[in-house]
Amino acid sequence: MYHARHPEQHKALFSFIGLIVSGMVGGAIALALFGPTMLLGASEYWNRINGDNAASLIGYYALANDSWRWPLLYTKLINYPNGGNIYYTDAVPLLAIFGKIIFKKTGFLYPYLGAWIFISYILMGIFSYLVFRILNVNMIAAIAGATLFILLPEFIWRHVHIGLIAQFVIVASIYAYIRIVLISRRIEIIAISAITPFIILINAYLFAMCSPIIISGLFDSWRLKKIDIKTCIISILGMIFVFFILLTSLGLIGRGVSLPEIGGFGTFSMNLASPFWPQYSLLSFGRGFLDPIGGQYEGFNYLGLGVLLLFALSLTLRPGAYLHLIARYSFLAATLAALVVFAASSMIYIGPYKILEINYDSIPLINRITSTFRSSGRFFWPVSFIIVICSVLILYRRLGPRYATLLLLAAVIVQGIDISPLFRIARTDSTHAVGAVASDSPRIKDLITSRSAIVFVPGALCGSRRNINSTLEMQLMAARAGRPFDGAYLNRGGASCGELTASFAADPFRGITGTSVMLVAMKEAVSPTVVAYGLGRDVECRESRYAFFCARVPLDEKLSAFGRAPSQPPSLPLNVNLDASGDGAEFLAQGWSVRSPVFRWAEGTNSVFLARLPQEACNEVRFSAEIVPFSYKKYAVDTAEVSLLGSVSQTIRLGRLGQQRIDLILPLDRCIDHLDMRLAFTDLKSPLEVGMNADPRKVTWGFYNYRFEAK
Repeated sequence: MYHARHPEQHKALFSFIGLIVSGMVGGAIALALFGPTMLLGASEYWNRINGDNAASLIGYYALANDSWRWPLLYTKLINYPNGGNIYYTDAVPLLAIFGKIIFKKTGFLYPYLGAWIFISYILMGIFSYLVFRILNVNMIAAIAGATLFILLPEFIWRHVHIGLIAQFVIVASIYAYIRIVLISRRIEIIAISAITPFIILINAYLFAMCSPIIISGLFDSWRLKKIDIKTCIISILGMIFVFFILLTSLGLIGRGVSLPEIGGFGTFSMNLASPFWPQYSLLSFGRGFLDPIGGQYEGFNYLGLGVLLLFALSLTLRPGAYLHLIARYSFLAATLAALVVFAASSMIYIGPYKILEINYDSIPLINRITSTFRSSGRFFWPVSFIIVICSVLILYRRLGPRYATLLLLAAVIVQGIDISPLFRIARTDSTHAVGAVASDSPRIKDLITSRSAIVFVPGALCGSRRNINSTLEMQLMAARAGRPFDGAYLNRGGASCGELTASFAADPFRGITGTSVMLVAMKEAVSPTVVAYGLGRDVECRESRYAFFCARVPLDEKLSAFGRAPSQPPSLPLNVNLDASGDGAEFLAQGWSVRSPVFRWAEGTNSVFLARLPQEACNEVRFSAEIVPFSYKKYAVDTAEVSLLGSVSQTIRLGRLGQQRIDLILPLDRCIDHLDMRLAFTDLKSPLEVGMNADPRKVTWGFYNYRFEAK
């Protein structure tokens, strides 16, 4: 009896060893790329991180420091005082909730992002190995195949987005699909279906990729007569039930909340040439991504030379094998085809050329999906993994275990050499994070800790990249210290830049009261003129090299000792034409869109000119400008109410559309030393609302230049 079981035990032992080795390969590659201190969370890197990972860490710190609330991911510490859902910071909710439990029990606030990268690499190796072993590939070949999964360039690149590094769940779903169509029994199939929705605790995009694979597995298994239709329906209903329970618990639906929509579908897509076009490769034709439209970096799906050679060889040696697989597993094939179509989006590019535009994203219901999952280029990932699996499996069966194994090992070497530039970039990105406010970090951290709340202007993802990075670093300090703040970076559901600008214009502190509330206004977004005249007489500021730190008077000792008093703002040049995107931008306060090489758009209900006058004016102010009003079809912004400090308001009604000059004389009823002129607009609509394009900004008038005269 012992001898009869021995070969099976021997086989199981070797298979287990291969599983461990594959996980170790994944871990070793992660350690080589990112280093142990970064992966263990001990590196200063995590205190100075920027970009999407900073937002993730901020969301976790805020959740952990806040009380337990319902829904589970809601916290009042971000977007204070209204609060927000940290799901939209991509904080990996499962880990954030677990980390909060540990923090509440022990006081230990662990930055788990590095450890999650490490775990994801290990699990990628393990699940990839399981896929190849269940398809009867030998241990060495399975380890080589698993290594190719880990060396896919798009997977390595995703260290910059912690919510999407867990692509092992896609591979696990493919493994589950194979079990469903080959060997699983009814109870296991139902269990797999019920577990699948829990992927949403990691990331919604990953769930949206995995669930169709599982559903296609159910239908393929039914078509192949492995299960009956009753099991198929019960499994799908169970999946839907668990899915909606989780959505409610996470706060993604219910209580007037729904998954938020956002524009960008068609821009953040996959170029159809991307899988074959070398990017961050020794073979690259140019530097960077294949991205002719400014968003297709999200569709970075280069397969790598090693995988491409295997794919080409498998097509050459067994072209009919792919047709056989498509015919046998037709529901999975249809799902993969749909994922490719969705990844390419409604504007289809091959290289630098747009070959087709199909506006299917305007169809009701479909537009809900495209707006929720706007970065469609990511949806090619399951296709990438299936390409690797099919290439390995076809060659393994065509060449035999010995030659196929040698070929796979060679492909791993070629793949590693080809994407070595990507290795260097990943290593540099993850070990040399230098904070934008690094030199002032200890003082700023101490200052932030002493506040009851912090308001960031412009906040969110508004302003320049330098502004965003500086703001994220300070928000990280606030969240770690458990201080509530406004202007959080949420990828869904947060206020728009226009809304934030309008709220700042109405009240610089956005309704948050108390003398210990601090306003942090970035210099590239708020000028010295606004600081001097636009914050109110009860507000005083201190100036650093990149921001103004302001509070209501009297300032406490800590803020008084920070930085220096703001410098005198420049005076307004009179009797000269000023470029609204150039030398005149200094005197534009709230209510202006981003600068344009041609002209500057006023945005929102109020747009403000604010400036120090070179001398007092007591008689009148004259204003003239070259403008173009926003108009489309029957809609036009043709009226503005003009109010000036020290003068009676007047109404401008344009007599025509198109570029024109406006002239205005504003008599003064008292002397003024600075100019505060406001243009008020009503009943505004965005280009999106009038059907012109996808721009959501409510722009009003575009200014080519403007001119003031004062007496």
